[in-house]
Amino acid sequence: MIQLGLQRIAKLTQNFPWYYAPKAIHVAGTNGKGSVCNYIVAALNAAGISRVAKFTSPHLLERRDSITINNNPISQETFNQHHTNLETLNDADSIGATPFELLTATALSIFTASSSQAAVLECGLGGLTDATNIYPANRKPIAVITKVGLDHQDLLGTTLSAITQQKCGIFHPQTHVIFDPTNAAEVLRTIRHEARLKGAYINYPWHTKFEHQQPPHLTGDKLYAVPEEFHADVLVERLRKSRLGETPYQVTNALIAFQAAYTFLYHRGKPFQPGTLVDAIVDTGAPAGRLQKVGLSALLGWHREMILDGAHNVQAVEATLPALEGLVGVGTDGNRKPISWIIALSEGKVVGEMLTPLIRAGDTVAAVEFGEVDGMPWKKATPSKDIAEFMVGLQQAGMQIEVQDFGKDVEQAVRWSAEQSEVNPVFAIGSLYLVSDILRLLDTPQARLRYIPADQGAGWNKNFL
Repeated sequence: MIQLGLQRIAKLTQNFPWYYAPKAIHVAGTNGKGSVCNYIVAALNAAGISRVAKFTSPHLLERRDSITINNNPISQETFNQHHTNLETLNDADSIGATPFELLTATALSIFTASSSQAAVLECGLGGLTDATNIYPANRKPIAVITKVGLDHQDLLGTTLSAITQQKCGIFHPQTHVIFDPTNAAEVLRTIRHEARLKGAYINYPWHTKFEHQQPPHLTGDKLYAVPEEFHADVLVERLRKSRLGETPYQVTNALIAFQAAYTFLYHRGKPFQPGTLVDAIVDTGAPAGRLQKVGLSALLGWHREMILDGAHNVQAVEATLPALEGLVGVGTDGNRKPISWIIALSEGKVVGEMLTPLIRAGDTVAAVEFGEVDGMPWKKATPSKDIAEFMVGLQQAGMQIEVQDFGKDVEQAVRWSAEQSEVNPVFAIGSLYLVSDILRLLDTPQARLRYIPADQGAGWNKNFL
């Protein structure tokens, strides 16, 4: 069960040595947060910041992979030490913290012990009352708002303005605000209003011509003198010509990450080459589960690939659509080629809204349910029969598609989808929890977390373990 509010995590963290906490970039939004966080870490590393801590959610495979140093997960031993200490405190003082609050406090405890030089924090839900907002305001010089859409309306509000207002709760006096300039006009107006209200600085996307964007004219707004080659319009064209150009929304995410890293470094007074930041962002790519290609040969015994994407709401699905033709190809009729879909959704999603934009004649659909989520027992899947029934409705309306309901049997769903056609791409979508189940099934390096432990070697402050 999701419980917003800062009172419980305030008790968990009241004795933290915050003076050891690194300066942080705080990221809120509906979509794109994980990618932006990944890019920011890569950019800061490229600028010479050798240890950058990061906390994102949800985790992909294990709770500890939410907490990274330089995008590498911390070890299980370190996670257990900090998490167990906080569980003991939670029980002893009858705090009643939620699993997410305990996970957030674990991340922040590790941040204060890691001797990191910078941190990147992703909001779990909203911003104002999200557990990550306990991070001290004077140690969060940068706030980022990514793409905002209608999601979690039961908790954040029913309009874009109300949802954006919640996400702008991470603004504080003198915070430098970076935002996605392709957001709806209602979102942009709310960001500007909330920034003025809280005494934060608006960092406009430099000399951009994005729709809805206005030049800075308000007292306190900032427009930094950056080289013309890194103005937004020029930089976007450069990013579109890179491999990120295959997925248009990642171009915008990369732009936001560049501006956040640039502003952070600018105020830190650390010399850096802007071009190095761009190169690092392009090279690092998106996190696992975002249009990720994986091989199926270990499971099937023959060569086959599939694409994994964690798009989990209507806006994320719509953002994925422009990339589909490039990823799967176009047929002789000018339309994208058929796809063998594997689909699971979180409970509460409107099946028709999520899937209508995706499905086309000639597709096959394997309806499944993701399994239990580690540390998040309240996360449930939409019954696979609901997905299958919606597809049957499309069949009855005349659309030529095939559908099978596999319940919780993700492995059989993958096998069936791969065997439907030797040429149709296999594409899993609808939830990062489905992506996690498939990565575990394939026993990929990601699933085994074969990373260099982030907490090994110089720089780890053992005094606060």
